[in-house]
Amino acid sequence: MAEAPSGGGPEPAEISERQVQLIWHQQLIRADKARLEDGRRLRVLTPGVWSGGEGPDFSGAALRFGRGATVVGDVEVHLLASAWFAHGHHRDGRYNAVQLHVVWSNDGPRREMRRPDGAAIPILALERYALPGLGELAHGSVREDDEVWEPLGACHGLLRRCSLDAASRLLDRLGDARLSRRAGLWGGMVRRHGADATLYTAMFRALGGKAQAIPYAQVARRVPFHTVRLVLERWLPPEAAAVLHALFLGVAGLLPTWSEVLAGADGEALALYRRLRGIWEQHAPDLLGARTRDRAIVWPPSAVRPAALPVRRLAGMSEFLASTAGDGLLPACIAAVQREGKGWSERFRVASPSFWASRYSWTGRPLARPAAPIGHATARAILVDGVLPVLLAVARERRDEKLEQACQVTYGALGSLAGHTRLRRMKDRLFAGMVDLEDLKWSARRQQGLLELERWCDRARIRACRGCLLLPLLDVLAQSG
Repeated sequence: MAEAPSGGGPEPAEISERQVQLIWHQQLIRADKARLEDGRRLRVLTPGVWSGGEGPDFSGAALRFGRGATVVGDVEVHLLASAWFAHGHHRDGRYNAVQLHVVWSNDGPRREMRRPDGAAIPILALERYALPGLGELAHGSVREDDEVWEPLGACHGLLRRCSLDAASRLLDRLGDARLSRRAGLWGGMVRRHGADATLYTAMFRALGGKAQAIPYAQVARRVPFHTVRLVLERWLPPEAAAVLHALFLGVAGLLPTWSEVLAGADGEALALYRRLRGIWEQHAPDLLGARTRDRAIVWPPSAVRPAALPVRRLAGMSEFLASTAGDGLLPACIAAVQREGKGWSERFRVASPSFWASRYSWTGRPLARPAAPIGHATARAILVDGVLPVLLAVARERRDEKLEQACQVTYGALGSLAGHTRLRRMKDRLFAGMVDLEDLKWSARRQQGLLELERWCDRARIRACRGCLLLPLLDVLAQSG
């Protein structure tokens, strides 16, 4: 275990995990002395972005261990090293990108931890390197329920000098840059696998959001689009939706056993389960081949709302895909964009009567009011995060100016999407204390601009905002009013 001078911080009993996160975030440690528990020196290029939600505490950290190359990944923070196992992180696939385990105190003999994928990650015990004067921190300057966001960047002062119109134009330009960049990322897949298969993959990733994008993408890989097309050719839409749902649940590891369903399901649930189980056993070997024997997908045990459980969302996606049997996935998405997104959410509403429009789970009671398995907010997120970037890539590949213009018009016309932690953090970091912010009209385009700006900030933070490409642009906007 590394030997180092004792720090000047509080005792473990006097400090909370939230406060340890703040110490790491603000780097309130003797950085020149910091050594990992295995004895290697640690250099922190950037501590990462404080997530404030489920999964690892920090993402995008840039670190250097000893004389090794710079690694980029997540950082997990605990009071004690043993919490890694107590919290089940060694079994949770969300922690496979963790590069460093930061703790206040190492309460065991371990010099490293193991991720779910088996990789070793080093430990840093902060109590050895805490700066003097952290007693105030421990005695109430940061409470457990405080909303602690990123420190104000250099852009904040310039934004205060900008007019509301200038700030709006900036966010619009950044939103456009984000859409264009993401279209470029999908362009290669469009050329290799075609527009339909790329749309299918992008929509599944968007369906999961940031927390569950990976498992949803795995479902799309295990039931590839050519299999979906085959199902739509063999069965009429109502039955095709059931076949797709059975395949999705089967490869996802979400098709329960008979004993699990019998424990609390009613007659309607048992009838649906019998139907889907029969489809899986009869048709999956032919349609999926060896993929039926793949290891079960690991679904992060995050705090998902009952209405957003994967079993429901996969039902909604099955119905949507079945509804495209006549015109095809690409034409259906193009038609929605040409209508500026009008009617898009309705395409995800399952046929009535539907088990999943009235239930949250196999054993749940019927809902007082039907609820679409994929609601309005999620459908619009799929449109913005999945469909529009791919269609823009398709338009550029085909040099289709009308489709490209339709993508841009729809992008600008969509209202704001549901807010989340990253958006709130960036609003606070850029616009804290600005009264005019209340008058800024938020849209999906401007929210995407904030997320693109977050990406810029992650890069510039390594140099404490020095060299940020945004600052000269903001200076011009500030001078122009």
